[in-house]
Amino acid sequence: MKYYSGIGDKGYTFTFEKKHKKSEPIVNAIGTLDELSAFLGLAESACTYEEIKGLLKNIELAVYTISSEVAYEAAGKLALKRLAESDVSFLEGKTDDYGKFIKDIKRFVYPNGSISSTSINVCRAVARRAEREAVAAGIKNDVVLKYLNRLSSLLFVLFRYVNEKEKNEEDFF
Repeated sequence: MKYYSGIGDKGYTFTFEKKHKKSEPIVNAIGTLDELSAFLGLAESACTYEEIKGLLKNIELAVYTISSEVAYEAAGKLALKRLAESDVSFLEGKTDDYGKFIKDIKRFVYPNGSISSTSINVCRAVARRAEREAVAAGIKNDVVLKYLNRLSSLLFVLFRYVNEKEKNEEDFF
């Protein structure tokens, strides 16, 4: 199998048959979703809690669905598989569930702790960028935008939850 094509050598890429400059906001959005997927895989590998690993895997699959939706939308097509409001509700429920185990905060939390917790926090930062880039790209699917917004909230809670479980002391700004 050949792992390169040379098609993108001149600064262009394709979403299905539609050609895009690699500097276009839609390509940045798709690239950031790819980066988020990679970091979710890293966080899943670093995590020692099976329940969290399963949740991160579930999120990673949803991010693949979002990537597909964004690519289809960029090509002017309707994706075959789409996120639903129930996916957003799922994130909200998990955020509420794990949020019960962490203390309320009134100041910024420094992003430190274990490899497991800080890997999740990196995912949170990339999810926030993915949301901003989806907005900049003009993504019209409200469910995608809501999901990315809720995802960063859940990842923040999971970062703090893992630190709490591992008895890593939080530092505040």
